[in-house]
Amino acid sequence: VREVVTAEYPTPPDRAFTVLARRCTGGNPAVLRATLAGLDRAVPPTAAAVPELVRRAATARRDHVARVLDGLPPALVEALRAAAVCGSELQPVRHRVGGPVASTGAGARAALAATGLVRGTDHALPADRSVTDVVLAGIEPGHRRALFGSAAGLAARAGLPEERIARALLDAPALGEPWAAELLHRVAV
Repeated sequence: VREVVTAEYPTPPDRAFTVLARRCTGGNPAVLRATLAGLDRAVPPTAAAVPELVRRAATARRDHVARVLDGLPPALVEALRAAAVCGSELQPVRHRVGGPVASTGAGARAALAATGLVRGTDHALPADRSVTDVVLAGIEPGHRRALFGSAAGLAARAGLPEERIARALLDAPALGEPWAAELLHRVAV
């Protein structure tokens, strides 16, 4: 990261700028270059430039995730959707959310890992919040509601703790299901 930033600016970056450039872009060269392309070269790469760096990196990361998603086969997109809906809280039921297309064998997990959009030992979790946000935003609202409802219902039937199900439902659109409202109420009290 430091080498790329140094090549782009007339003055070397300070440590704060370099560390945050790495953290905000995940070290992804395409995201880093897109981030730097949006920065004013008249502003030196120091801690003072970090707020704009962070803002530009967030935009570049979202754009990158969207481009990668657009190039994926439908089965991998469905697997990412199931991972985004389930997150870490409902991961035990992820393979059953979204139908059989969302189930991933070793080949699909390897293909997902190669995208840089997933993490975890079995590549079953979105890499970061921006991946989750972009994936969820790409799901039609009614379908998103159905996926969250299905995941929460499967988790309840599988005996996952209500606290975990409630945390997962915090990202869900309003399900309109009495059982979901009751579960959230029980956990909140």
